[in-house]
Amino acid sequence: MTDLISEIVSKNRRGRPAKYTAEVYQAVAALKLPGKSPRSQQNYFYRAIAYAALMEDQKRFAHALKRATILSELGRFQDADKIREFAGRICEVKWNSRRAIARLRHWRRRRRLDAYDLSRAFTRAINHFSERQPYITKAMVREAMRLCEESLESKSCTIPPG
Repeated sequence: MTDLISEIVSKNRRGRPAKYTAEVYQAVAALKLPGKSPRSQQNYFYRAIAYAALMEDQKRFAHALKRATILSELGRFQDADKIREFAGRICEVKWNSRRAIARLRHWRRRRRLDAYDLSRAFTRAINHFSERQPYITKAMVREAMRLCEESLESKSCTIPPG
């Protein structure tokens, strides 16, 4: 029994799952980039992408070009226009590396919100309002939601139809 468990456990790969196929990692390794680990080589690769996108305006992007970690994170966007857009935001406010990387990861990973997220926002707003106004009842909330629905159907709502 223990042999079976150890065999199953040994087949499980540890760490972060691979984002790209083995062929992509081999191609990056073939570039002979500095760095011993695959992660270091990936960082150099992404840094080169960002560097190439930002070199046309070195003065504007000087703050980002001086920081390798920011360049590595910018390169993960892999779109020169997006790289320049986000580098411009970072250079405008001159964030330190830690803050810039946190913002870049947020911008890169953000997802589109859906109806569930909107309903959670409504619920938070109702709870917050009812904490300040304890006389609120469920009937009042239902009436408010009905009025919101009417507003949504009328021209007073700025949300596009669809």
